[in-house]
Amino acid sequence: MAEVQRFRDVNISLQIKNILQERILSGFYPAGQKLPAVRNLAQEFSISPVTVIKAFDLLEPEGFICRTERHGVFPAFPENTSAHPFRIAFCFPPQKFLPDIIGVEEWNLASEFHRGLLAGAVEHNAEVSFLQFHPLEKEDLSQVKVKLSGFDLCIFVSGELSSLAKKLSPDRNIWLLRHTRKAEYGLPLIDYDRKTAVAMLVNEMVKRNIKSAGFITNDEGHLENLSRVNYFTECCAKAGITIAPQHCWLLDLSPQKADSQLALKFSTLTSVPEIFFCDHSSCMDSICLTGARYGFICGKDFNLTAICTGMTMNNLPGDYWYVRIPRFEMGRGAVKLAVAARKAPGDLPAVLPLYLPEIIENKRISL
Repeated sequence: MAEVQRFRDVNISLQIKNILQERILSGFYPAGQKLPAVRNLAQEFSISPVTVIKAFDLLEPEGFICRTERHGVFPAFPENTSAHPFRIAFCFPPQKFLPDIIGVEEWNLASEFHRGLLAGAVEHNAEVSFLQFHPLEKEDLSQVKVKLSGFDLCIFVSGELSSLAKKLSPDRNIWLLRHTRKAEYGLPLIDYDRKTAVAMLVNEMVKRNIKSAGFITNDEGHLENLSRVNYFTECCAKAGITIAPQHCWLLDLSPQKADSQLALKFSTLTSVPEIFFCDHSSCMDSICLTGARYGFICGKDFNLTAICTGMTMNNLPGDYWYVRIPRFEMGRGAVKLAVAARKAPGDLPAVLPLYLPEIIENKRISL
């Protein structure tokens, strides 16, 4: 512990200022965590609270601290200091990160976010580390805290880790990436505007004069799936697009059952809608192949669209369009927000801004 030299020519408040400044620059006081209370610092240095306040008065104009009325005093870093880089931990469950294991679409969603994080890190002199953790019941919390002790921000990517993230949140800056349906933990979420994505999809149908539609979603018992297709149905009804009951498919679209479930549906059809909204885009190929077996050709008799990264649509026949999830922008924006919050952490909103998707149209080029 640094000691105050009471018989030096330098006054005590300036000494305290220098000690606190060094602690901020060294990371002893991590970004995002408020400094000890005035009375605690006064006890540590055996000085009066007034002297601590005078030290704060010296630090603030130089940009080393940020005082917030309701939240306390936080470390900050002036533009001309050599502060340690902002460090971000990207936390996900142990698994092999390969398309054939986690699925092409999930792989691309994660890859786009990774790329966005790394791009943001380059722009803002931040560092990103990728860490793996088991769910809460399999982890030793004390060991997890040790692993995360040097990081200014921790982003948890999977619903499997949401309970662990919530348990850690009182001690550090934790955000959740809306990569899953776990939204009930009260932590800041990095997400895109999901309702706008559905509305954009239906508006595009209207522009293309589509009069009939259906949906195909994964029936896993998740309310997220049902709420999205219910909103899709509601938007279609307002737009005058017909959705017949026989074209509303809630299926088990796991790799083991997708083909048989789709075959059961296509085998009973006498007609198809102009377009299917595929709420589980990883089964696009199966829909095309199974439909063709029963005489319904994708790109001719019906089309497919989705809210996705687009990777799973590359093999679709004919022209196609979709609503792109802005996963790269979400990663890049997360770094920008986090680094900005270093200077005023008390001002970081509990609800992070939603990122806007966009319509992507791909036309085949005839050779």
